[in-house]
Amino acid sequence: MIMTLKMSVILSLLFAVSGTCLASPVDRHQILNEYRNFVRYAEDLPADMVSNANRRIAELQAELGEREQSQNSSFGQAMAVFRKNIQTYTTLLKKFPDKPDNDRVLYGLARAYDGVSDLQLATSTLERLIREYPDSELVEEATFRRAEMLFEQFDFVGADKAYRDVIAFGPESRFYAYALYKHGWSLFKQERYEGGLDSLLKALDYLIRDVETHNDVLLLSQLPADQQALFDDTLRAISLSFSYMSDAMSITNRLALHSERRNEYLIYGNLADLYMKKQRYYDASQVYQSFAKNHPDHILAPKYLILSIKAAEAGKFPSIVLEKKIGFAKRFDLDADFWKQHKRSDFPKVVSYLKKTMQELARHYHALAQISKKDKDFQEAISWYRRYINSFDGDPETAEISYTLAEALYQNKQYDQAASQFEKIAYEYEAYARSAEAGYAALLALQKSQGAVDEGQPPSQAWLKKALHFSTTYPDHPESTNVLLKVAEGLYADKDWDRLIEAETALLQRKEIKPKQILTATLMLGHAYFQKKQFAKAIEYYEKAINLKPSGKKRSEIQEWLASAYYKQGEITRQKGELKKAAHLFGRAYKTAPKSEIAPVALYDSAKAAFDMQDWPEAITRLRRFSKHFPDHRLASNIPAMLAKSFESFGQTDKAIKAYLRLSKQGGEPDVRQNALWKAAELLREKN
Repeated sequence: MIMTLKMSVILSLLFAVSGTCLASPVDRHQILNEYRNFVRYAEDLPADMVSNANRRIAELQAELGEREQSQNSSFGQAMAVFRKNIQTYTTLLKKFPDKPDNDRVLYGLARAYDGVSDLQLATSTLERLIREYPDSELVEEATFRRAEMLFEQFDFVGADKAYRDVIAFGPESRFYAYALYKHGWSLFKQERYEGGLDSLLKALDYLIRDVETHNDVLLLSQLPADQQALFDDTLRAISLSFSYMSDAMSITNRLALHSERRNEYLIYGNLADLYMKKQRYYDASQVYQSFAKNHPDHILAPKYLILSIKAAEAGKFPSIVLEKKIGFAKRFDLDADFWKQHKRSDFPKVVSYLKKTMQELARHYHALAQISKKDKDFQEAISWYRRYINSFDGDPETAEISYTLAEALYQNKQYDQAASQFEKIAYEYEAYARSAEAGYAALLALQKSQGAVDEGQPPSQAWLKKALHFSTTYPDHPESTNVLLKVAEGLYADKDWDRLIEAETALLQRKEIKPKQILTATLMLGHAYFQKKQFAKAIEYYEKAINLKPSGKKRSEIQEWLASAYYKQGEITRQKGELKKAAHLFGRAYKTAPKSEIAPVALYDSAKAAFDMQDWPEAITRLRRFSKHFPDHRLASNIPAMLAKSFESFGQTDKAIKAYLRLSKQGGEPDVRQNALWKAAELLREKN
């Protein structure tokens, strides 16, 4: 009966140990009870079997105690279990001191001591295990647990050595990374930051050994979930170590010895973030900048420089901020080497910050120059404005920056360059609200450069050309009409008739032009066409001027100009053989200004044209009119012969005889007088 019961117990234990009992889940309390039953009836069983059963009872009790303690369901009960385990393991060791598997008993005993918070006994027990069973499979874990307990007891010197013992097991140990991490902490606690960093950096390297990189950045999502917390803690410990070192920039020198460079951006960034949280803004700024300096082509270099600037701004270090912004803008100018390896489209935030920074620098120095009036400050502002324009040509804000550049050039009395810049804005930037304003500013700058404004000099041909272009391009600008009037005056003085015509034609199209200005413009057009020998057009505009009803001397002057135009057009017509039209034009010239210098010549030529085309009545009328009004003119001597011939040809014999007789009695060539007398005699004979 007893043997049957014993075998049943043993069978039950076998099922329990194998993890199954009739295919049902194993209850550890049930297993524990089975072991206890086994020991209770084990007086005639082998000692080894009983010893193993007792050890297993202690282990299960320890496990259940730890579980109850962790669940905090019954702290007192858990403590009781641990104390009972201590008693059990101690008894086993005394009863079986030479058993080869006492390493497991010692390990269980150490765990039990740990459970009741007796770390000294737990530690010494683990040390005994390590010493007496150096080849045990539990030595590695025991060594680690010992190190942990020494650390918990604040024995950082002992922990330092203990963790080194764990590290000695090599990278294959499952405690390797954590031991490196805690070894670093042990040295940190001793203020041995340099040595601690060595282990912490090795831990970080080990943790990312299988992590890939993409575009210089670690793919940390590949890090196993159970290692993520350790990775974060290691990184934090590294940052703390650097932060406690006397030189905030020791990170640069230390990492120069570091073989794994893939994670440096994390180390720098984490340390800088720590400095920011501690409000050590200067140190944070320097750390960010140090990374960008040491890794100029890294994809995060521009981001870290931006963070460096922001840290300096947070610390309110204006001179440092200015210096860093200058460095950033020069280093990441879009012509810089960085952009030869990277696409601008991949860095929209960097490009945006670069734009903002260049604008700020330009405006900073511009404002400074307006106060100091110093050329060096203006040149600095001008340089930054130009950098911006070169980098962001075509950007919507470039036009406004270009305008501000032109203003800076003008304020620094660089008038030629200011004029060129204003012109570019006025005529090359489309749909810019201040284009017309820029066009006018260009004229002012050009005037300044030529001294025309200060010295009262007439505008140059270059200015007139540009001013005409401005006025015709921007007719609605408030100063456009005034500029056009000034242009017209200058072009007239320069006898630039073609452009004068262009200017005055444009001027006449302006709604705001005054009546007096209309008259002047119309006359200018007449004069221009007259000088170009386009007399028909000159007549057109002189007639328009007359129709504007000028008075007094001005009207007389216009009439004389119109008469001259009629006369000149008459000459051209006469050369073409169109005598009738020529006679009409000569006549118009006379009638328009009968008291002008050209009037007698015009009247004479109109009579001569009628005479030449044998329009005798018209010839007689005009010849007699000439004789009446201009008897003393140099052409008057030709009138008697022409008048006599006209009378004769028209059949007015008596008038012809009298005219020939008068001609024969006038002074002149004897032959002429003789012929006139013979002609009179012949006509008289024919009459009788």
